[in-house]
Amino acid sequence: MNEAVLTPDAIGAIVKARAKLADLPDPSKATAHGLRRGPAQEIAEAGEDPTGQGRWKPGSLTVRKHYVEPAQGEANNTITAMRRKKAEQEQQAIAMRLDAQARNTIDD
Repeated sequence: MNEAVLTPDAIGAIVKARAKLADLPDPSKATAHGLRRGPAQEIAEAGEDPTGQGRWKPGSLTVRKHYVEPAQGEANNTITAMRRKKAEQEQQAIAMRLDAQARNTIDD
């Protein structure tokens, strides 16, 4: 049987391509591993145990050592960067709509 399989390298390439499409500041830093590490870090920063979202043993020190701490806060968190970019785009869209509404009100 010859089934198509996504290799780890193929998944990494997909993540980098999507990061580029999302216009991230440095898409080369986006990794497939970041998709696992980023949520673990966000959960930990919220004061919860991130092991519930992965296949980790509850309270695993490995998760803290290898997934949470290396992320070094939001500065190196791909998911946070994507969310921040989306929020900025949404704010810009709202500002543009408000400006258009204000111009229409003045014109009336």
